[in-house]
Amino acid sequence: MHPIEHLRYVARSSGDPSELAEEAAEALQGLSNDQRATLMACRRLLEAHPGCGPLWWLAARTICAMDPARAAAEAHELLAADVTSEELAGSLPAGATVVSGPSRRSLAALSLRPDCTVRLVGAPAALRRAIRSLESDVAEVAGYLPEEAVLALAGATVLLVEPLAAATTGCLVPEGSSRLVRLAAEVATSAWLVVAEGCALPVPLFEACAARATGSGHGGERGAEVRIARLGQRFGLELDDLEERDDLEERDFPGERGDIEDLEAYGDLDEAGELGRPGRLGRPGRLGRPGGVGGLGDFLELAGGPARLQPATVRRGGGLERLAVEGFALAVTPRGPEPVAAALAAAGCPVPPELTRS
Repeated sequence: MHPIEHLRYVARSSGDPSELAEEAAEALQGLSNDQRATLMACRRLLEAHPGCGPLWWLAARTICAMDPARAAAEAHELLAADVTSEELAGSLPAGATVVSGPSRRSLAALSLRPDCTVRLVGAPAALRRAIRSLESDVAEVAGYLPEEAVLALAGATVLLVEPLAAATTGCLVPEGSSRLVRLAAEVATSAWLVVAEGCALPVPLFEACAARATGSGHGGERGAEVRIARLGQRFGLELDDLEERDDLEERDFPGERGDIEDLEAYGDLDEAGELGRPGRLGRPGRLGRPGGVGGLGDFLELAGGPARLQPATVRRGGGLERLAVEGFALAVTPRGPEPVAAALAAAGCPVPPELTRS
């Protein structure tokens, strides 16, 4: 797959932040040492995923490197070798009652602790998947809706919160986490911050990430509903007609041949392309033609799902909130459990001004 097409696929995907960053690092290696193309690609990825801390970490390391391809490869190795889950599993007290959201690393750690009782707080669909994945690995697992958080925290030993990005000045977490931390303090439950590889950022980089993701800064249409129908409007098609049209050729899609210069021309199409259903990480389906997208059906498949459109919406930058780190007793990182301030001060990436200025 051409690296530009791979990067577009990552931009249109949704999933775990570290997995998104791994995919992006693999794609960035294909740009070789073209620093201009690397910078433009990183900006596009951050526009698509403004709250993804590991993507900011990857972009900063890659942009500032003399050899961007090598820096992307090294970042990919670090992300793939992340041992935060193992460190967390080894840090939990024996027989602990653990409250957590259905987040990837927390679930992976808890699956290694059959002595623990697990209480998961989240949306029904995510809870069902998480409970199924854990029910044979732990002593007991139960799910609670966000409004039942008080019940989940009653008598709990530890609350786990997994941020998307963090720094000494705060952390970016799923909406509702601040209430969990406040309730945990009221019932004397220890709150731990689970900081995976790439999630700890220098303060300037974190501030830029948090501002974009929560809508308090520059970039994007934060908090606004963006309708799939805009893709049809671009081509003068009604929503019902989109399923029938598979004859739009490569000339209708700027940059599909993969030329670096076409990345800039891709801006408005990139926004429309993200409107398909959120994609699953892995590899997209077969492209219609080598080096390009054969038609609208393939384009929608690349955007992340079946070509059948629904009048659904995607909220960009929604569902996140900024939270102070002072309420956490401990941070668990790939290096093990650490004091929160020390863990977040050890962010392993530079601060390129290209990413932090408005």
